[in-house]
Amino acid sequence: MDTWRWWDILKDSKKNAEIEGVAGRVEFKKADGRGIPYPDNCFDIVVASFVLHMIYKNRGAAFKEMIRVLKPGGKFAMIEPPGGYKWGINEDLKRKLE
Repeated sequence: MDTWRWWDILKDSKKNAEIEGVAGRVEFKKADGRGIPYPDNCFDIVVASFVLHMIYKNRGAAFKEMIRVLKPGGKFAMIEPPGGYKWGINEDLKRKLE
């Protein structure tokens, strides 16, 4: 899912999927992370790579959406810039994944 508004990286992502031979196994969607267009408990794995620090309004909604689409017992991985926003996400993540 690509949430960038000023730079559309979907073309690059699709090209990379073709190069890696996985284009037929992945789906690309452009959407707002605060309203992920998938049903509850849909994914075994959710990866958020440099996502939350780019969402300026209502970051909590984006985080809740990522957890919402994660299947029970699923894996969640997140990477953010060092020294990034410290607004309680670590404690919230622990509670959601317990």
